[in-house]
Amino acid sequence: MKLEDFLGNESYNYDFKNESPTDRVKNEENAIKKFFKFKLDSSQSSFDCDCCELAKEIYVKLWNLSAKDLNFYDCDTMNSFYRIYRLLLISYDNYLKDDYWNKAGIVDYHTRYKWLLKEEVYEHYKKINENESVKKFAKLTHSIGNFTLVPKGFNIERNTLLDDYWDLTLQYFKDFLEENTFVSFAEKYYYEDYIDGSNVNFYWKDHSLIKKALPTYLSYENIISIIEKINDLIEARGKKLLYRLK
Repeated sequence: MKLEDFLGNESYNYDFKNESPTDRVKNEENAIKKFFKFKLDSSQSSFDCDCCELAKEIYVKLWNLSAKDLNFYDCDTMNSFYRIYRLLLISYDNYLKDDYWNKAGIVDYHTRYKWLLKEEVYEHYKKINENESVKKFAKLTHSIGNFTLVPKGFNIERNTLLDDYWDLTLQYFKDFLEENTFVSFAEKYYYEDYIDGSNVNFYWKDHSLIKKALPTYLSYENIISIIEKINDLIEARGKKLLYRLK
């Protein structure tokens, strides 16, 4: 999609997986399957949604950057679909008193993605895969409201350091910045809905840089509620970015 077309539509929820050079990704209409087909293809190609040409054009326009300036940043996807989806499926298995996920004995990501695309596996998790909020998260993960720029090199570190949660990422930045600087930073990158004043709104009670992991006691319904909160945040930011671009 060209930038002028993106701006000419209500594209705040446009799925950048549609920018994939692979037809099997672009033509897939099921949001969950589309996500895993993209992950499988991206492991073999250089294409990534948050740093595709359309995304880069948007960053340049939003923050008045040159192409050279952009080299000093990493393009980043703020909220990770797979991290929460994986925990959601395990929680659902616990509800069923089943061990379906672990019995597969898969540790390799690439193999796991293929496994999740199998029809019998998709059907086992059908209640999750057909949930509207979960499908929406799979789509919004690669929408403009979930894309941002971070300091060079930070993208790779964030996964290990902060479990890839954006609320923890903001808390991490806050701990290094003075209060006024942090608020200005949040405003510059349109993170206002993630904070209250200068305080970060965490995704769940007791979430912190010390307690990073999603609590194992949460039911799958609780996790879907967290997903709904994240969806709202992505959409709200996406609308602000689109308005600013226009």
